[in-house]
Amino acid sequence: MKRPASWSRERAIQPLQSGQTTQPGSNRVFDMIPRTHPLLDILTDLIHMVERQRPEMLCAVLLQRNGRIYPAAGPNLPESFGRADAGLLLDLAARPHRAASSEDALSASDVANSPLWNQYRERALRHGLPSVWPIPIYSDGATLAGIFVIHYRDPRSPTDDELQLARMASRLAAIAIEQQELADQLAYQAQHDPLTSLPNRVLFEDRLHQAIAQAQRHGRPVGLLYVDLDRFKMVNDTLGHAAGDILLQQVSQRLQRHVRQSDTVARIGGDEFTLVLNELPNSQGAVQVAQKLLEVLKEPFLMRGHELFVSASIGISMYPTDGTTAEDLLHKADNALYRAKAKGKNAYQLYAEPNIVVLNGFTLESQLHEALERGELVLHYQPQIALTSGKVVGLEALLRWEHPELGRLPPARFIPIAEASELIVAIGAWVLREACRQHVTWRQAGYGPFKVTVNISVLQFERADFVDLVAQTLEHNSLEPQWLELELTESPLLQTTRDTISKLARLRSLGVRIAVNNFCTGYSSLNLLQRLPINTFNIDRPFVDNIGATRQKTLHQAAVIEAMITLAHSVGMRVVAAGVETDLQLEFLRRVGCDGVQGYLFSRPLPAEEAVLALGTSVGLGSPA
Repeated sequence: MKRPASWSRERAIQPLQSGQTTQPGSNRVFDMIPRTHPLLDILTDLIHMVERQRPEMLCAVLLQRNGRIYPAAGPNLPESFGRADAGLLLDLAARPHRAASSEDALSASDVANSPLWNQYRERALRHGLPSVWPIPIYSDGATLAGIFVIHYRDPRSPTDDELQLARMASRLAAIAIEQQELADQLAYQAQHDPLTSLPNRVLFEDRLHQAIAQAQRHGRPVGLLYVDLDRFKMVNDTLGHAAGDILLQQVSQRLQRHVRQSDTVARIGGDEFTLVLNELPNSQGAVQVAQKLLEVLKEPFLMRGHELFVSASIGISMYPTDGTTAEDLLHKADNALYRAKAKGKNAYQLYAEPNIVVLNGFTLESQLHEALERGELVLHYQPQIALTSGKVVGLEALLRWEHPELGRLPPARFIPIAEASELIVAIGAWVLREACRQHVTWRQAGYGPFKVTVNISVLQFERADFVDLVAQTLEHNSLEPQWLELELTESPLLQTTRDTISKLARLRSLGVRIAVNNFCTGYSSLNLLQRLPINTFNIDRPFVDNIGATRQKTLHQAAVIEAMITLAHSVGMRVVAAGVETDLQLEFLRRVGCDGVQGYLFSRPLPAEEAVLALGTSVGLGSPA
């Protein structure tokens, strides 16, 4: 959007400064515009400003949207007469040789004798408004955005000074309208995928929450479909990323064409799409949609004159059968998708199939004992990017359980069970050993140097032999300690006992880096940070999520994050933000001085064999700062 030449305060009011005096009230209007006051409030204040200067004038603002003109503000005019203004402008805009953007086309110093006002004459005179004068409102210097309309209580034409005042008001209205359009554009970009124009993850999660709330009121199920294209990477590798982008756009269009207008289709990353299906009769309704989508996606796509055939896999979860929260439904749809791909792809899978036993916590605990021995626990790795260089400087190791019946389980599903049974100690030791082993394997293959981050549970950290375990693991794998970062939750650090401080000091003496997670969600303070030997703290995803969600949430969360970064930098710590999923979030974090980021905007957590490929094709790997 181009910024009009009349953007500056001086240029907007200059033609009306007879004797170089600013119009009273214009400063207030100017002050409202950059503070993103509602457009209706700004236009109403603008009209009040004009009418205070010229009490004989009654004013209104009509706006144009999608080729139609409608009344927006006219605080002292009857509402019905504002609609009459808009109706007349529409009528005249459609006539040959008449233009709604022309002052002379609609001006009538005496409505009673103007043929233009035949249809509305009686209404105008009944309201005591026998004359009218329109001033076009142009945004970006040329586009008609609306009309500033002057009415008088007696037949007359405006004086030169009155016309100047109205034209100045028109320019101020143009600035406010353009600011509103810019704010709307930024809000749209924060909630939509730039490639496909579909809702992104932020807007998808909001729509899913809304669908659940509506289902709770009406008692109708909600279906969540998780769609993943099969072998999409092969398209990128063989035809190039430009062809892959075209394919994603065509897929998004097909998905949208085959769902109801009340449903939501979103792209949440890469070749992954989600669909929220509102008010279904039962799970069969979701199945029918999935079957239809598989059929339409099998039809060939036209790509640079050639036909391209792809397929998809779909996981389905249902509210309330499979979960009552958005997080539950997404997690279970992801599990169902994993099982759909295991079928051989080009398939759909309900989470709650009749032959699948829903395991309770006790059964999961008993199977978790054997998961390590069976090799069911695996690590995925998510890249961490330095904002100053754009390079990958580390990988965070994230635990997954490849359950033979339930599919891939995220940590939230089984870590609480492991902690309750103290299995977390053995599992945590395995994670530490495996992450260090994998790091050395990558280094021997020529990748690096970069750090690997391992999450440490409270129970692990509290064990007397924890530091010895770290030292032995480093020695066994011949891993240089500066490439290992241990991420701790804040809770054990709040108990600044002699044992806690001693362990942290011993870890630092080994050369290991220390990060703190969930910073500032408890009782952290500058004094605490100064006492602890910590290198990095991480800003968790819930903090980042609200950037771009709504204006109120964005302003509040932005202030919190900026304060956290300032506090950390004051004691020499680096800051890494997790869960970055939009360009708006990235740009904000860069602006406030965040050091590093990770999230789906860059990469989802990847298996080791895929993570190394991502590293190999990245912009480069840097050393820890």
